[in-house]
Amino acid sequence: LSIDAERAARRIVAAARRGRAELVLTLPAMVATRVHGLLPGTTTRALGLVNRVLPRGGAAGQRAEAGSAVDVRLGTRAFRLLTSLTRSAARRFGQVPGPTAVPPPVRSARANGEDGEPPAAVRP
Repeated sequence: LSIDAERAARRIVAAARRGRAELVLTLPAMVATRVHGLLPGTTTRALGLVNRVLPRGGAAGQRAEAGSAVDVRLGTRAFRLLTSLTRSAARRFGQVPGPTAVPPPVRSARANGEDGEPPAAVRP
């Protein structure tokens, strides 16, 4: 049902270079596209039923919850198994919980040229 982000990006760039206006990335999406082309009414009704079963969006007054908080709250083996690929991708792309900002490195006044001389890289 999903595709690796790097693989998807490569396919999207390749399709754009070839001038393709449309690209379907996964086999399930290709099958769904074909079925919808053949039976649009049936597909629409089926997706309407799926929509009724899915949870509704957050109601007024409800707060969004970070995935890491859900992981801690649920802490079940099944949840960890179902989200293992997601957590692996998050680690690979540096999207793991941590500090929100990294402070810039502290440089001395001398390195910045604030001592009246230009920085060392600019000096003749």
